[in-house]
Amino acid sequence: MTSGQNPAARLFHLGGKEGSDVLLIHGFGSDRFSWVATALGLFSKHRVWAVEMPGHGEAANDVGEGTPQALAAAVASSITELPRPFAVVGHSLGGTVSLHLAQLLGDEISHLTVMAPGGWGSVIDHSFVGTFPDLRTPEETEALLHRLVSRKRLIRPQMVTHVLEMLERPGRRDALKKLAQGILAAPPPPMPDTDKLCVIWGAEDRINTPDYQRLDTLDERASVLTGIGHMPHVETQSVVNGLIKSLLAR
Repeated sequence: MTSGQNPAARLFHLGGKEGSDVLLIHGFGSDRFSWVATALGLFSKHRVWAVEMPGHGEAANDVGEGTPQALAAAVASSITELPRPFAVVGHSLGGTVSLHLAQLLGDEISHLTVMAPGGWGSVIDHSFVGTFPDLRTPEETEALLHRLVSRKRLIRPQMVTHVLEMLERPGRRDALKKLAQGILAAPPPPMPDTDKLCVIWGAEDRINTPDYQRLDTLDERASVLTGIGHMPHVETQSVVNGLIKSLLAR
């Protein structure tokens, strides 16, 4: 399943043998497994890839300067084997990195979907980002993860265990703390120079509150989903997959 790696990031081929290529970029504290439902929805018509950013999943803990720009550069260096052009789907921090990646790679990216990208919201929950690297018990982990969703039952015990196991990797907590500092100090990411853009946001997002003034400027390119929190691709999989497929068909 592993398709390539460099010292900072790791690229995985999740599945799909035909069609155009789609790269998935996870959020802060997450990994490629957060994309299971998204990937399954795309396999029939696309080759689906996921990258694990520095400080996450099976990637190394060297996060460089710890900024979204540094993460975008690390991602760019890890995806040299992807055929061009390819589409990108990013969530939260991954959405921010996707926007910087689009600036780096230009026409090499054909379509861009970003969900609740950091820096484009009105308020980021600093306490979530700051507390996450120091989680130690299942109880406090579950309570913090509940902030991500509008329906608490979506945070299952397996997710809690997965997060704690990830945090116990040597050097992982320090890497995430450095990333947290970089995230909170970063300026807003750039607006991509493309009309093949889809922005998805949960109206009930408490981690990265929607900025409706910014979203209004995007017109039909932005979709705000009622009753959904910070993880639209987990909370309303069919709707999000439909929006991604609609963009990819253009």
